[in-house]
Amino acid sequence: MFKFPCPHCQQSLSAEPEQSGATIQCPTCEADLMIPPPTGETKTEPTSQQQLQIASVLPKFIQSLRANKQASAVLSDLRSMDFKHEIAPVDSNIIALIKKDFVFWAASLLAIIPLILVTLNDTQSQLTGFLLFFAAIWGVIFKKFIVDENSSWLLPIVALFFTGFLGIRIMLFTYGYLPDFYMELPSSENIPVAFIGGIFQTGICEELCKIVPVLIYIFWKRRAAQPLTIVLIGVFSGLGFAAFENMHYANIAVQNSAYLTYNHGAAGLQEGVTGAMVNVLLRSMSLVFVHAVFSGIFSYFIALGHITQNRRVALALVGLLVAASVHGLYNSFWLVQITLPAIVTAAAFMLFYSYLTKLRLVMVSREFNGDSDGES
Repeated sequence: MFKFPCPHCQQSLSAEPEQSGATIQCPTCEADLMIPPPTGETKTEPTSQQQLQIASVLPKFIQSLRANKQASAVLSDLRSMDFKHEIAPVDSNIIALIKKDFVFWAASLLAIIPLILVTLNDTQSQLTGFLLFFAAIWGVIFKKFIVDENSSWLLPIVALFFTGFLGIRIMLFTYGYLPDFYMELPSSENIPVAFIGGIFQTGICEELCKIVPVLIYIFWKRRAAQPLTIVLIGVFSGLGFAAFENMHYANIAVQNSAYLTYNHGAAGLQEGVTGAMVNVLLRSMSLVFVHAVFSGIFSYFIALGHITQNRRVALALVGLLVAASVHGLYNSFWLVQITLPAIVTAAAFMLFYSYLTKLRLVMVSREFNGDSDGES
């Protein structure tokens, strides 16, 4: 005898081996069923419930196998990895390439120098450092991308600090000997008078102040002075003038904040501090650029006269008048509508860039014609 379950109600039944294949009726559920072969000769088919259980477990089992395989592959990769090479691939070849990579140094200094500046002991030193830092950023942009001049950085940097430290002081000293009515023209409430003062007082005096390093360079180098270097020195002189002038205006903005706080309390403090922040940001980012463009325009005319050795005084006078005029327009338009100075800045830069393009064409033409010695 062997036992087997009823496939319908799972009741345990018994039969002789010879009865295998015969059809009987289950005494419990009265359902018809076929007597299976004795145990071991065939496999019982799984029930629907068992099939569902297998179907739900099988994907998890396969996923587990895959995960174990992937984990084994990852562990194998980790064991074979050269961590020193992968994590810090700094060798002599990489260092040699980085040393010559302008983008690496520019991005690094742009991010790191401000963090160094805040370590200075007092806020005045920090402010001075930041104003010079923004001037240096524009200096890199002018030298590397706008003027595209590849000589040493020494002369432009000397020009920047010469004008910032000495040139401004000489100009202010000179102001003490000029008539009061002349000095008060730019601050007149009459717009046409303020415009005239912006050109013939502020513009003339400041552009003459900024051009001094250019004249010193030409006097020193004489015929060997390079036209693009002349322009670049003028640009850096303008950057230095603006950076050190900005320190004065930043202090005025702080004093104005204190005045507003004294007279209007917390509301005045908020307005004054916000105004000082805007003033410093504006002068740090745009005013240095504007002064560099103005002095660059003047320097172009001097460079053109130097390279052609013709009409030098006339070209210098024209350059002074053009630079002083756009300078005066820029200053005067602040009194009319605050969007207008932006338009003047865009027009002045377009003019300066056109001058640079023309100067390069003149240099190429003279070199092609064998006139690189400077003779007209």
